[in-house]
Formats: sequence, structure tokens, C-alpha cells
Amino acid sequence: REQLGIEATDVAGVPVGRVTLHEAMAHVLREHGGDGMRARDLAAAVTKSGLYRKKDGSTLEPNQIHARVNRYGDLFAKNGPLITLK
Repeated sequence: REQLGIEATDVAGVPVGRVTLHEAMAHVLREHGGDGMRARDLAAAVTKSGLYRKKDGSTLEPNQIHARVNRYGDLFAKNGPLITLK
């Protein structure tokens, strides 16, 4: 976890410190209960959680969620429009 920039977790198990987008996505999906989320909703939930912020401060877009899902196929799955953890 240190290599990923995560120093610890708080009492609720939320990572403390800078986390990557795919780590934030995985955390939000776990908290969501495994039902899967649309990219638009996942982007909004990651933003609301405060776990990940883009360096330039711009809004997290659904296409960035899709790109991470495709890049980390060992971690995420697509079922139609829904993104889930594997």
C-alpha cells in the first residue's frame, strides 16, 4: 500500500492519503454493496467521497472511469452499462 501512496485507513476503513483513481473506484464500489454502478454515477460518487481529485482540479468524467476499467480488467468488470468489482 505504501507504493500506492496510502499511509493508513481511518476507523471506517477509508484510505487516508493520496489514492489512485482505480483505488478510489474500488472503495466506492465496495461501499455500494456490489450491485454495480454506471460510469457517470461512479464518477460522481468518487468525487463526492473526496478520495480522488484530479491534479488540475477539473471534473472527473465518465470516460476516465471507463479507461481505468479497461486498464485494470483484473480488478473491474463490465456488465452492460454497470461496472463491478471482480
